[in-house]
Amino acid sequence: MTAEVWFYHLEREPLDAVLVKILSGIQARGHRACVHFSAAETMQALSQRLWSQEDTGFVPHGSDGDPMPERQPVWLTTGTETPNGAAYRFFCEGLMPEEAGDASRISILFEGSDEAVLANARNTWKKFKSEGCGVKYWRQNESSRWEDQAAKG
Repeated sequence: MTAEVWFYHLEREPLDAVLVKILSGIQARGHRACVHFSAAETMQALSQRLWSQEDTGFVPHGSDGDPMPERQPVWLTTGTETPNGAAYRFFCEGLMPEEAGDASRISILFEGSDEAVLANARNTWKKFKSEGCGVKYWRQNESSRWEDQAAKG
């Protein structure tokens, strides 16, 4: 099975707001997720927000240093491993995966205003597309709804 690779171009909402919505949905459907960060501070801030979400309810999760990662439905890490066996992996803060591995879906969330990150995302898109992965490029419209720009042509 070839993984899907989804790119989220963040322009209207901050990273933590987007991740809370996505992770809430994944958790509600009974799937596992692993979120990779480059900065421990960002990881810890998201962890706090996931425990205290008022509109979606808390999202059970663990992060680096917590015991029994294999039992966590959502795992937050600054590492490269996926200790909870997640089929859904998220890469943030300019991180780009080297390979799809055994993930069902990889999501790359990147800031639209950083030219270096944007160029890296384009190169990563080309790489995964040439490997036969299904790729999608999501961008929010004026109503803040996500639209697949690649499907538009």
